[in-house]
Amino acid sequence: MTNTRTGDETIPLSSVSPLTEERYRAFIANSAEGIWRFEAEEPIALGLSEEAQVESFYRVGYLAECNDAFARMYGFALADELTGARLQDLVPQEDPTNQAYLQAFIRSGYRLVDAESVERDRNGDIRYVSNSLIGVVKDGHLIRAWGTQRDVTAQRRNEIALRESESRFRVMADCAPVMIWTSDVSAKCDWFNKPWLDFTGRTMTQQVEEGWEKGVHPDDVVSCRNTYRAAFAAREPFTMQYRLQCNNGEYRWVLDNGTPRYNEGEHSFVGFIGSCIDITQQKSSEDRLLAAIAEKERLTQTQAELLAQQRAFLKDVLLAATDGVLCLCDDVSELPDPLPIIEDFPGTEAAMPISAPALRAFRQRVDAIAAACGLPKERRYDLLTAVGEAAMNVVVHVQQGVGSGEVRGDVRRGRVQVWVTDSGPGIPVHRIHRAVLERGFTTAGSLGHGFFLLLKTADRAYLLTHEGSGTTMVLEKDRISPEPDWLNRQSL
Repeated sequence: MTNTRTGDETIPLSSVSPLTEERYRAFIANSAEGIWRFEAEEPIALGLSEEAQVESFYRVGYLAECNDAFARMYGFALADELTGARLQDLVPQEDPTNQAYLQAFIRSGYRLVDAESVERDRNGDIRYVSNSLIGVVKDGHLIRAWGTQRDVTAQRRNEIALRESESRFRVMADCAPVMIWTSDVSAKCDWFNKPWLDFTGRTMTQQVEEGWEKGVHPDDVVSCRNTYRAAFAAREPFTMQYRLQCNNGEYRWVLDNGTPRYNEGEHSFVGFIGSCIDITQQKSSEDRLLAAIAEKERLTQTQAELLAQQRAFLKDVLLAATDGVLCLCDDVSELPDPLPIIEDFPGTEAAMPISAPALRAFRQRVDAIAAACGLPKERRYDLLTAVGEAAMNVVVHVQQGVGSGEVRGDVRRGRVQVWVTDSGPGIPVHRIHRAVLERGFTTAGSLGHGFFLLLKTADRAYLLTHEGSGTTMVLEKDRISPEPDWLNRQSL
């Protein structure tokens, strides 16, 4: 029967009650941790050097006792299958980690907690083990050691894989064409890749924590810091632009994109990662583009003001040149108030189409309403001439040759009003004066030859036209010929 030991004293199990021994055996067997006892075939003198003691461990040490949990860590089902194994069979002597582990055992006075060793199972696969052990010393010699252990292989492999992944990432990041940085959970930057260090001309020590802020332009530091800290507190991605000093002392614009990063296994927040690119050239191009847009807007505004002045001048000239007959309108508010529709006239509609086939009917409508308003035959003929010229402009110059016309009248006042509207190309302001004053002038988009006759046969003509937005012409004819407009103008 095996003896047990407390401190430096060995207690024979024969002197322990059967119930106590049963409980001891049950505890060992049911423990989730591996429990073991290594014996020395001959006592190992404590006065030997560390190297000599470690050599003795391997020469005389063997596994005297363990539980099934210990055996399973090495690929065995039962403890009996592993009992008697040499220390070298489990803890390879050539591994530096094991040398350091056993030396630490000696230096600690043969008491050690959570010390790691690198061991091999029955298939030769490496296992990482966390050990807590105590040596039994008698008469200046180590005679045995008790211990417990946990298999931490999965945890250690994850750590190794993480370190390898981190190493691969840093190698890749150093070869990337962008500047990359990382920060820890305290928001302090803890790493910058080689392109960043090359760009700034500063060392890693100078850049980590808040050191990178020293390279930010003084005018950008506060906004840059606030953006970063707000995103960090909210665990949200951010994008910001700021000027960063490069290795020649010049400040260059960079675009910095940061995003939170998490541990893959635990999904816990571990800090931020960010990338920067130099956008100085792009920024300069944008500035030039914005300046060009501003200049274009200024020129457009100036051009609009000049056109408005030109139109106002043209408006006065045309009114004077036509003895007050032609009024060039800027918007609908300057058109005359519509006269009423003569409701009791047979067949009267609010509007009629103006097209080549419909011209005859429209002229008949004008003549009938002019007669109803008491216009003499000669004045009705003049009105029909003016209306015909205005309607023909729609047919000739408007795509598909279709517009609309309305005939209105005031019987009491003896006045007829004809509205001709189209959605054609309109008349450019620089052609209006030629269309009005130059006999025989005609191009697409102008009123052409007929405008001269129109002004000779209408009492008043209102023209609302803008390039690209159609034309509205309002013609009026009175029962009695009015006096020329210039005779009534107080400014003359």
